[in-house]
Amino acid sequence: MHGSGLTHIVWSLHEQFLATKGYSILSVDLPGHGNSEGPAIKSIEEISEWIKKSMEELKIKEISFIGHSWDNDIRIILFVIMNRNYQLNNELIRRLKIQIRVNASPRHVPSKILNVKDIPRTKNGKIVELAVKNIIEGNEVKNKEALANPEILDEFRNLNELKY
Repeated sequence: MHGSGLTHIVWSLHEQFLATKGYSILSVDLPGHGNSEGPAIKSIEEISEWIKKSMEELKIKEISFIGHSWDNDIRIILFVIMNRNYQLNNELIRRLKIQIRVNASPRHVPSKILNVKDIPRTKNGKIVELAVKNIIEGNEVKNKEALANPEILDEFRNLNELKY
């Protein structure tokens, strides 16, 4: 994310480079910057609150984007952890896709949006997207011993929704 007054497109070269390293990047225009409307967000605290509010409005606790090698291409998969007592449904998936299309671009809209119980993370809490990418593509996950929750990889290993 950025607040430079430019559009999210300024990050396209970074996105391409990081994609070659197994990362998925979502660039959005913060309110008041780029092509978005509203008063400009000017501080880290405001950015943090905006992200938190956006996720709370959608009843999402946490997200993780993965670039999944599929059919000679890369498709974006969005994994979500919902807040307690809320479920991922077709209406929320539709809203997420619209929000991503409007705030980022059509090419950032995930092919799949899937609910998961948890996301692999290191013992200090950092999300490990590369572990998910490796597991869903049938590759070995290195440094499993660094994961706080290595057992969650089994949930990603056999996701039927990723077989089509």
